Amino acid sequence: MAILGVSKDSAESHKRFAKKYALPFPLLADPGSVMIRSYGADGINFPKRVSFLIDPQGTIAKIYALFDCNTHAQEVLQDRARIA
Repeated sequence: MAILGVSKDSAESHKRFAKKYALPFPLLADPGSVMIRSYGADGINFPKRVSFLIDPQGTIAKIYALFDCNTHAQEVLQDRARIA
């Protein structure tokens, strides 16, 4: 399983954020919003906070458009176990 974060912030900003919160996964910089737009996660003023669960074949298995940050990781792990 791979976990990636994507935002339009700079790579340097991602380094500081990942260090501050001790993130155990990489953050990808998308300053041109190419990936953000391709996944439909672009918003009016800011990109949306959306998570995608992608199966081993590369197909989006589930989209999490609304979620509780306190329970989101556990929900994704449970869903991942179902599709693996």
